Amino acid sequence: MKYLKPQVVAVFLGTVLFSTNVQAREPIGDLNLSDYCEAQGFESSQLSRKRVGTQAAYENWFCVKGNNRKIINLESACQWQYPNYQVFAWPFDPDDAYSWKCFERITPNNQRFK
Repeated sequence: MKYLKPQVVAVFLGTVLFSTNVQAREPIGDLNLSDYCEAQGFESSQLSRKRVGTQAAYENWFCVKGNNRKIINLESACQWQYPNYQVFAWPFDPDDAYSWKCFERITPNNQRFK
């Protein structure tokens, strides 16, 4: 009896898992976090840490007004910016806070979510 190598099994499982999930092909656009924050009643957006560094894309963006700060939910910012789409946010580089993009949710057979 022949056995499959672990790499082959991992590729197969990855294909099965990803083929059943929501997919996206290209980003639909960037995020304008300053406008998003202003719409939420804040003055601007800013980083709490350096732009580039280990995991800098995560939990780094805040809306600010004076001493008041609120972490930005980047998926909510995408939904606000692209209201005619079902979207999600994803960073191209987990180590770069400026790498976030918005993607349209599509089904595996390229149908749009409504």
